[in-house]
Amino acid sequence: MKGKKFSDIGNDELKAKLVAGTKVIDIRRPEEWKQTGVIPGSHLLTFFDADGNVNPQFGAELQKLISGPADEVVFICRTGRRSQVLSEYLSGQAGFTKVANVEKGITSWIQDGGEVTEAETPENCWLC
Repeated sequence: MKGKKFSDIGNDELKAKLVAGTKVIDIRRPEEWKQTGVIPGSHLLTFFDADGNVNPQFGAELQKLISGPADEVVFICRTGRRSQVLSEYLSGQAGFTKVANVEKGITSWIQDGGEVTEAETPENCWLC
């Protein structure tokens, strides 16, 4: 993608970022977290509902997880499409400078043997 300001990463890079302590934010919906499990240590913060509506509290909840747009953050969804849309927005219009998108999402992570754990409903759950 021409002029892209975020990184698409694969599972090996995701593993390295997890080890380094980078914030990984799973933007899927609660039923998706329960269906597949989640990456241990990831933060659960829904971005889109099933109809494509954006969580009106997403920005405020994201600010609770990071100190600002210069923080490194990784977004993951089911296949990488929703997290790509969010990564494009944050890096292109909201001034974020260290954004990464897990290119093939949690489905690829699981297929490659990546660890998942049962999802615990977060306090800030928008759709729960």
